Amino acid sequence: MIKAGHHWFLYPFFEWYGQIRIKQHFKNVRIAGDLYDSDLPTLILPNHFSWWDGFFISYLNRKIFRKKFYVMMLEEQLNAHPFFRKTGAFPVNKNPKSIIHSMRYAIEILKNRDNLLAFFPQGQFESIYQQPIHFKRGLSWLLTNLENEIQVVFAANLTEYFDSAKPYLFIYLQNYDYKKYGSDIMQIEKKYNEFYKNSFQKNILTNN
Repeated sequence: MIKAGHHWFLYPFFEWYGQIRIKQHFKNVRIAGDLYDSDLPTLILPNHFSWWDGFFISYLNRKIFRKKFYVMMLEEQLNAHPFFRKTGAFPVNKNPKSIIHSMRYAIEILKNRDNLLAFFPQGQFESIYQQPIHFKRGLSWLLTNLENEIQVVFAANLTEYFDSAKPYLFIYLQNYDYKKYGSDIMQIEKKYNEFYKNSFQKNILTNN
């Protein structure tokens, strides 16, 4: 498989470009969560509803985590945007053998405490109003086969317009203790859906 690259010019340009685009297209960005300091590699699990999702996590990484950014993308999307191969993206497709190769590469990435991997466990675009959210089983395989401890973070990216022609972006974060709650996909789904529901409730309260 083709591994992710971080081109000396394209990678920082991608980060800068993402920051500029978000500032242009969103009224404000609000980040909230109960994160604790961690010196571990970071696996972040966001919802997946838009073209913007990779940019959201890159923005979050620059603001909060400050690690080297990686993202697993569907192969057809990456082929359509090959630029991203130079900015931390690597492919996955629905072929079982390919999935295992991609997961093993993800494990290699997560051995380095300076790395952050964005992993979209839904495996496809779905509406932010889709509830409950269901995850593909690859996430469970990944967590089960880790060779070192990592930090796992739930992320919910939500948008609202309220009083503006431009949307507000809300990014809610919560640590997931996979050593305590386990790596079974049903348990992760349950915890994520509790978190996701609470994130929606916070958005409602924000507008009151």
